[in-house]
Amino acid sequence: RRFDIIEDGDVTFVDDYAHHPHAIQLTVETARRRFPGRRVVAIFQPTLYTRLYKFLEEFADSLALADEVIAVEIQPSREYDTEKVNLIHGSALSDAVMRRESFVARGGAAQYGGTLAETAALIRQIRRPGDVFLVLGSGPVNRVIAPAMAMPASR
Repeated sequence: RRFDIIEDGDVTFVDDYAHHPHAIQLTVETARRRFPGRRVVAIFQPTLYTRLYKFLEEFADSLALADEVIAVEIQPSREYDTEKVNLIHGSALSDAVMRRESFVARGGAAQYGGTLAETAALIRQIRRPGDVFLVLGSGPVNRVIAPAMAMPASR
């Protein structure tokens, strides 16, 4: 899961384990160099409530380097106590990206995708020819790829 490229007709998915702000920044910058002129959509699933809470602004800065952002609900991993669950929600990340002046100036959109199934449906809805979808995170976020891929042609 390090810049694994999955072609889907006229759309490219990149599956990457990046789950910290600096790794996300490098992955988005690499995608821009590898796929010049194409729309880059970052799909990120944060792992741990406390990590997103602590690094919310840094995550938003890194993700705002993409043209569009979809924030998937947090993968709690080992954090299950109620206090941590109530600390922050995945939608806080899409809200933080939308507050980035450079992101708004480019006309980018940040959305909250929700569950993995809801995020896959959103990807299918917004996909355009030439898109590059960066699927980022250390959790099961890459499970959105197969259901988000184009439906095979009927026979």
